[in-house]
Amino acid sequence: MIKKNILFLCSGNYFRSRFAELWFNHEAESRSLAWYATSAGLLMENENQGNISEYTRTFAHARGWVVPDRPPMAATKTLFDDAEHVIALKEAEHRQPIELRFPKYIDKVTFWSIHDEDMMKPSDILPLLESQLIQLTDTLD
Repeated sequence: MIKKNILFLCSGNYFRSRFAELWFNHEAESRSLAWYATSAGLLMENENQGNISEYTRTFAHARGWVVPDRPPMAATKTLFDDAEHVIALKEAEHRQPIELRFPKYIDKVTFWSIHDEDMMKPSDILPLLESQLIQLTDTLD
């Protein structure tokens, strides 16, 4: 079975997009969907500590998921090319970087409105993001 790729984008590929990637891949496997997720960051100039947010790691471990120990990845043309669908997790943050650096892919992107830790507590962000992910997976074949 050939699987299609969905690319989740956030600012630093540390918290939101990594959570979306882990959640989606677990759900796609459990539902036997012909999809898999990758994730990347659009604004990699940040001061994140370590490879992944502790909030994302804690949530994943509580559910028994394996968390790959990889550093955050920057968005690239290749990642856009390989994706069947692209989701940027917050339009107000991510539309401009996509328009500036990846303008030919703008029509491939769906923009959500998932805030980062500067606007909401992680304990409030993750349930909202999970709700969006459930809606998304319910639409995929």
